[in-house]
Amino acid sequence: MKIALFTIVTCVVLIAVMVAVAYVCNRLNIGTRTTAQQAPLPLTPQDWDVYLAYLQALMECVANNHNTCGLCRPGDLPQHMAPGLSGIIRKDGAVYYMGLFDRTRVFTGGMGKYTFDTTPRDRMVRKLNDLLPNYCIAAGLAPVYIRASRDLDNGRVAFILGL
Repeated sequence: MKIALFTIVTCVVLIAVMVAVAYVCNRLNIGTRTTAQQAPLPLTPQDWDVYLAYLQALMECVANNHNTCGLCRPGDLPQHMAPGLSGIIRKDGAVYYMGLFDRTRVFTGGMGKYTFDTTPRDRMVRKLNDLLPNYCIAAGLAPVYIRASRDLDNGRVAFILGL
């Protein structure tokens, strides 16, 4: 009888101590801070296929309108892909695709002296966004638009596509 009573009292005391420790840890936020970042989802071959399809549609749109946008006629697909894994951007549950294009060179005279076309990016984006959804639909893709753009070094322009 004494052993049973001792066992019951010991269990109750241990449970009370665990509840007290849990309460103190919760109040002081001990053990709830994490510094580990969640790794992004790995890219699948399907992600790359979709990226290449959208980039091809953008290249066709630029190829047919490069003169009015101040851009060079697009070359081969790899020239317009973002380096490494930066061509596919996942942000806030959405997926964006990046394509890189070159501004037209304007020769200013002299031996090899040139500048780049100064067409504003917002005008480029407006012109391309008017036509890009048609190229996407023709390729069997959902229509996308250029959601952002930025100037890069050496006259390059980055266009970021998204729904």
